[in-house]
Amino acid sequence: MNITRSNQSFSLAKCRKNCPSLFLTVAVFFSPFCLAAQSETPITEVVVTGSLLPADKKSLTSVVSWDSDTIKRADNFRLANFLETLPQVGRPANTLTTAGFSTLNGGLSSVDLRGLGASRSLVLIDGKRLNGGDPSSPAVVDLNSIPAQMIERVEVYTGGATAVYGSGAMAGVINIITKKNLQGTFINVKKGLSAQNDGAESAAALTLGKSFADQKGQLTLGLNWDKSDVIWSSDRDFSKNNERLGDRAAFSSFTERGTITSAVGVRVPNNQGLWLDTYNVAQHGYNQNKDRQLAIPLERKQGNLFASFQFHPDHYAYVQLGGSSNNSSNQQEPSSLILNGRPEPLPSGYPFFPKEILDTWTSTGKAVPASINYNRRLSELGPRTYQQQRDSWRLLAGIESNFGLWHSDLSVQTSRSEFSQLSLGHYNTANLSNSLKIEADLDNPGQYRCISAAARDAGCKPANVFGEQGLAADTLAYIQASQSTGAQLQQHEVQWQINGPLLTLPAGELNTLLGANWRQEEIESTIDALTQSGLSSSVALSPVNGRDELSEIFAETRIPLANETIVKKMDASFAYRFSDYDSAGAATGWSSALSLSPSANLDLFARRSAAVRAPSISELYLPPRGGTLNIADPCAANASVSASTREKCRSFGIPDSFAPSAQELAVPYRIRGNDQLQEETGYTTSFGLTYHPLEDNALTLRAEYFDIDIHNAIVNIDPTFKLNSCYSAEDFPTSWFCRGLNRGTSAQNFRFTQIDTGLENIGRLQTRGSDFEKRSQCAS
Repeated sequence: MNITRSNQSFSLAKCRKNCPSLFLTVAVFFSPFCLAAQSETPITEVVVTGSLLPADKKSLTSVVSWDSDTIKRADNFRLANFLETLPQVGRPANTLTTAGFSTLNGGLSSVDLRGLGASRSLVLIDGKRLNGGDPSSPAVVDLNSIPAQMIERVEVYTGGATAVYGSGAMAGVINIITKKNLQGTFINVKKGLSAQNDGAESAAALTLGKSFADQKGQLTLGLNWDKSDVIWSSDRDFSKNNERLGDRAAFSSFTERGTITSAVGVRVPNNQGLWLDTYNVAQHGYNQNKDRQLAIPLERKQGNLFASFQFHPDHYAYVQLGGSSNNSSNQQEPSSLILNGRPEPLPSGYPFFPKEILDTWTSTGKAVPASINYNRRLSELGPRTYQQQRDSWRLLAGIESNFGLWHSDLSVQTSRSEFSQLSLGHYNTANLSNSLKIEADLDNPGQYRCISAAARDAGCKPANVFGEQGLAADTLAYIQASQSTGAQLQQHEVQWQINGPLLTLPAGELNTLLGANWRQEEIESTIDALTQSGLSSSVALSPVNGRDELSEIFAETRIPLANETIVKKMDASFAYRFSDYDSAGAATGWSSALSLSPSANLDLFARRSAAVRAPSISELYLPPRGGTLNIADPCAANASVSASTREKCRSFGIPDSFAPSAQELAVPYRIRGNDQLQEETGYTTSFGLTYHPLEDNALTLRAEYFDIDIHNAIVNIDPTFKLNSCYSAEDFPTSWFCRGLNRGTSAQNFRFTQIDTGLENIGRLQTRGSDFEKRSQCAS
């Protein structure tokens, strides 16, 4: 879902003439720090994403880079907005234009390389891993915590990169290179509207850079504030109606007044409030999109300080300190009257039933059923709103040293992300159930009371769901509930690496890198008691608490095979990483690549890698949660199953006439994490070329083919899928699909007493395709 924004940028000199435009960008350059602002020493060798070894940037054809000017021209003051436009990036589950349908991830924006899931895409700043920001998937980085004005360039390397960067880099790496050598003061201000004159955006950024101590030290400070307003689904033609397949209305029968099953069909009230009209989805259905947001509001405050100092000709220290505070909120339509995971029928003796509904049975000579289906939306509670606060900070410090031709980098970082959410517009399902079970109040003739004496003592008030003025205030006070959740994610890491020429070959130096890494990740979450109990009208949640720790060693080498001989250049490179996790045990990743430049303007490459992703803390330690599931028992007499399945049922002593009741088909289930999970393994094969047809490299043509195949993918097994897979498995009943399916004995009429399911290493993901890129650089 893309929102088109009209935007233009203008220099201050042209402002007078063009200020009526929708967008205005102002850049002001102040003295006295500006004298050397644009002076840079040409760099011929840099460290490029995809390798930790210095190399000729042009030869690494699998890396695609976008500089800060490109990001500015796209007019995206948020990195997430820019990344969504890149062809290598799939549609992430968490963006500001999808969070309206999420109950936990509002205000969070993630990146999903190659469409393989955000948890399989690794985000780095200056080659260093970032802390996660998603409590439900701790490895996922919140891109809204990264300030766009501090970005020098963004490099994207797709395919397995575990050997170089560690766990999680299965789909690839996004490396954000920051500005560290700025000189001067820069102010950027921006304000604008969408093309439909809504969704106002405002941003202001201050960036300061100054060297000191005879150029030995450098300080860079960035302060950023930005805010975007809400855009409602109802304000766009393509989203104003909740539709399916583009033209079929998918309105809800849970309307503000409700729909009731009568003896002559489903009825709704007419203009006089009498329940005489037949329900028609197009005429009476509830359009959920009128209460939903297309883009949620977000306000960010950020600060970053980068400092470095060369305290010795061969040694310099660096520090990065950054923090972000983000506020957002999203909204959904009011809650529905649903108890125990399904619509709650009302007993026919419910005293507030409309007489005209009961008359449909008596007038047709039918007995009034014991309960009558009634669907209603509890609009009195207001819309469901989710208010999120996300705060994060990160401290990185390190020392880089030169020992002759060898270069060492020792770094330590610690970071913390905090999340809290308050959800309103929900109700306590137990309290609502008590409010619907009412009887005549013998002490007050003509009045009604809750049947449960304990509930009355707790403040229970009868709920008249048919009242023209809605539920009474005292009833609302008894049933309404809020939901509060919170989480803290911490990461501590120590990393050391050293690289240099191991020996000199005829074609050049054989460069080698060795390194070691230690990392600890921890999550601690809090969930209110009502939500944990499953008695909230919102989703049931369980707090996740856990810690994982790993130690790693890694190595990389690049072997020059030819240089200015038969071909212009040819190199081979290899990387290997051994990781030892407290949770999953040992895991290895490797990669090999061959690059060939037949001429000065043509580069070819091919690579093969094996990448791993260790299970996250939430995947390992998610506590059990569940409810009741209405199943279709494959052993039931009316089940359409194969003869093989029927024989499997007989092996348990289940007769062919087995006919479980509706109550017996309502089975408790539990979903939980799995501390026996192992790492995922992904294999990447890719090859491609880069061609510069012009001598000045003003035009670049790039093509790449990729194939990523992930084995033992961690997936959450649906209880119904697990049940059906068990009885269709060739190795029944020893199939792992059958684990956790607890069927009773004949004394319990062979009913399922519980279904346990959760996460397993059984999935497989594969994607393949081609990238084509044409990039031109105009002369200044």
